Amino acid sequence: MNIDRQTLNMITVLSVLGAALAALWATSSGTVSPANAAGVAYAVLATLLAKATGCSALMVLVCSPFLVAGAVLRAIGSLLLAFF
Repeated sequence: MNIDRQTLNMITVLSVLGAALAALWATSSGTVSPANAAGVAYAVLATLLAKATGCSALMVLVCSPFLVAGAVLRAIGSLLLAFF
Protein backbone atom coordinates (compact mmCIF):
# COMPACT_ATOMS: atom_id res chain seq x y z
CA MET A 1 0.00 0.00 0.00
CA ASN A 2 1.38 3.39 -0.95
CA ILE A 3 1.66 6.17 1.57
CA ASP A 4 1.75 9.83 0.68
CA ARG A 5 4.65 11.97 1.85
CA GLN A 6 2.56 14.28 4.07
CA THR A 7 1.04 11.41 6.03
CA LEU A 8 4.44 9.78 6.50
CA ASN A 9 5.90 13.09 7.72
CA MET A 10 3.04 13.53 10.20
CA ILE A 11 3.46 10.02 11.56
CA THR A 12 7.23 10.50 11.83
CA VAL A 13 7.01 13.81 13.68
CA LEU A 14 4.40 12.57 16.16
CA SER A 15 6.32 9.34 16.77
CA VAL A 16 9.60 11.18 17.37
CA LEU A 17 7.90 13.57 19.79
CA GLY A 18 6.37 10.64 21.65
CA ALA A 19 9.74 8.90 21.78
CA ALA A 20 11.36 12.05 23.16
CA LEU A 21 8.71 12.31 25.87
CA ALA A 22 9.18 8.65 26.75
CA ALA A 23 12.94 9.15 27.01
CA LEU A 24 12.43 12.17 29.28
CA TRP A 25 10.08 10.17 31.47
CA ALA A 26 12.53 7.27 31.64
CA THR A 27 15.37 9.64 32.54
CA SER A 28 13.39 11.24 35.34
CA SER A 29 12.04 7.97 36.74
CA GLY A 30 15.29 6.03 36.47
CA THR A 31 13.51 2.69 36.15
CA VAL A 32 13.91 2.08 32.42
CA SER A 33 16.74 2.87 30.03
CA PRO A 34 15.86 6.05 28.07
CA ALA A 35 16.94 4.46 24.79
CA ASN A 36 14.69 1.45 25.36
CA ALA A 37 11.73 3.62 26.35
CA ALA A 38 12.21 5.85 23.30
CA GLY A 39 12.51 2.90 20.93
CA VAL A 40 9.41 1.17 22.22
CA ALA A 41 7.39 4.40 22.24
CA TYR A 42 8.49 5.18 18.68
CA ALA A 43 7.54 1.74 17.38
CA VAL A 44 4.19 1.69 19.18
CA LEU A 45 3.20 5.22 18.14
CA ALA A 46 4.29 4.72 14.54
CA THR A 47 2.32 1.48 14.32
CA LEU A 48 -0.82 2.94 15.92
CA LEU A 49 -0.72 6.05 13.75
CA ALA A 50 -0.15 3.97 10.64
CA LYS A 51 -3.15 1.83 11.42
CA ALA A 52 -5.25 4.90 12.24
CA THR A 53 -4.46 6.47 8.87
CA GLY A 54 -4.95 3.21 6.97
CA CYS A 55 -1.31 2.82 6.00
CA SER A 56 0.91 -0.21 6.24
CA ALA A 57 2.71 -0.28 9.60
CA LEU A 58 5.67 -2.07 8.03
CA MET A 59 6.00 0.63 5.38
CA VAL A 60 5.97 3.36 8.05
CA LEU A 61 8.49 1.57 10.27
CA VAL A 62 10.84 1.08 7.31
CA CYS A 63 10.57 4.53 5.69
CA SER A 64 10.23 6.73 8.77
CA PRO A 65 13.77 6.32 10.17
CA PHE A 66 15.18 7.42 6.82
CA LEU A 67 13.19 10.64 7.09
CA VAL A 68 14.58 11.25 10.57
CA ALA A 69 18.15 10.53 9.44
CA GLY A 70 17.71 12.82 6.45
CA ALA A 71 16.40 15.63 8.63
CA VAL A 72 19.34 15.25 11.02
CA LEU A 73 21.84 15.29 8.15
CA ARG A 74 20.19 18.38 6.65
CA ALA A 75 20.34 20.13 10.04
CA ILE A 76 24.04 19.28 10.43
CA GLY A 77 24.74 20.48 6.89
CA SER A 78 22.92 23.75 7.57
CA LEU A 79 24.93 24.29 10.74
CA LEU A 80 28.18 23.59 8.93
CA LEU A 81 27.26 26.01 6.15
CA ALA A 82 26.33 28.65 8.70
CA PHE A 83 29.69 28.47 10.45
CA PHE A 84 32.01 27.96 7.48
